[in-house]
Amino acid sequence: MAKMGQIPWLRIAAEGVAIVASILLAFAIDAAWAGRQEASRERAVLNGLADDFRESRAELVEVIEIHDRSQQRFESYLAATPAELLAWPSDSVVSMQVLAPSYTFDPRTATLDGLQSAGELRLIQDPRIQSALADWSKRLVDLDEDAADMLAAAGRVTRMTERHGGPFGSLPFLRPAGHDETAAMRSDPELMGAVRTSHYNAWYYVAELRELLTALDQILVLLEHELR
Repeated sequence: MAKMGQIPWLRIAAEGVAIVASILLAFAIDAAWAGRQEASRERAVLNGLADDFRESRAELVEVIEIHDRSQQRFESYLAATPAELLAWPSDSVVSMQVLAPSYTFDPRTATLDGLQSAGELRLIQDPRIQSALADWSKRLVDLDEDAADMLAAAGRVTRMTERHGGPFGSLPFLRPAGHDETAAMRSDPELMGAVRTSHYNAWYYVAELRELLTALDQILVLLEHELR
């Protein structure tokens, strides 16, 4: 016990240490809780991104396949003899998608858009994923520009087919090209020049899609590794 008039420095120091320790413990508990909350939020974000990219991948593969089939049919159309053209069901050979490919890729970006608009990309701790997502967003901007070129070229072909009774297709508001129209279009040099330009733009677009597929697969690998 301290004598009368003496200041109990030891007790004061002990109480001070206890107070500081309790404050530090409270901060540590709050930090640990915030860390768990942050980790939980990050995992939810990564799961959302992975779901979006899986859906995007399925559509991307489908779009590439559609363009590949259109290119094959167009090459068959160009290579066919007049007699072979007469033997073909015209609606299975010549449509606007064959003459002027215009099918575009619509990626699922809801999760990424939400992160970017809310400024929450920082939730993702792995810098490789952050970098890959930034590259993905840039690729989509470039792809939109190429899609606009492809659609513009396809629109020109569509308008030019009107001189032969077009546009043609299998949709309810379009009719298939008849055999005479099929042959006449192939004999129209101006139209075929526009068609080749359209196919060149589509080829360039699909080349970008193939590169995009590679980038997408790399992102999925990173996401799935982080989610293990």
